[in-house]
Amino acid sequence: MFINNAASYPFLFGIIVDISLCRYVFLKQNQAYGILLSLLLTIIIYSILAGWEADIETEKCAEKLSLIPLSFILTSSLPWFILDPPYQLPAVYTAVLFLSALHIFREGLTLEELGLQKGSLVLGSVLGIFGVIFDLQSNCLLRDLFSLILFAGMTEELLYRGIIQKSFRTVMGPDWSVFMTSLLFTVTHISWQSGPDLLLAYGAGLTLGVSYEKTGSLLVPILIRGACAAITGL
Repeated sequence: MFINNAASYPFLFGIIVDISLCRYVFLKQNQAYGILLSLLLTIIIYSILAGWEADIETEKCAEKLSLIPLSFILTSSLPWFILDPPYQLPAVYTAVLFLSALHIFREGLTLEELGLQKGSLVLGSVLGIFGVIFDLQSNCLLRDLFSLILFAGMTEELLYRGIIQKSFRTVMGPDWSVFMTSLLFTVTHISWQSGPDLLLAYGAGLTLGVSYEKTGSLLVPILIRGACAAITGL
């Protein structure tokens, strides 16, 4: 079941456009301006919600979208450079995971509702501990793959698919939820350098979104991302 409130579509689409502007300014213009725009966008979203009598699911969806500019601020403004390079990526994504966890706790959601079953969580935790130990003892490709799969993969799939796509589905239905989340994934993962870059990012987002929609499990898109990382050697 979903609400299908057509009036909410332009509002939610506009947030994604604004997020893409923040990302573009951060990457191509000035990082400080990008951070300021992200902060301004977050304030604007909550200001609109305070004065607009939208349905509750649209409000929740907009709040979830605000996690993206907040994650920009969190990952860009903290002094990650004080950490050794091998620990920067895990630290950044741990911060994003903490932001997502706060939202999940505030909403009273369970990991099972988001598509992360207990067995998957236990497996991820065990592998994560092994990955940290491996980080301490090695400096090679496998260490980077652990970081990408367990930190980047699990954290981003929880945020984009488990939290945001699930909320889009409630407001717009399954097809639009995949499209909107894939679009959001694209604008936050491209380098704004070429058309193929955009198409590749959208194709990746679409594949991950469809896999989550069809299976209802976050483990599937997480494993897909891990397989892609292993194939490309990232």
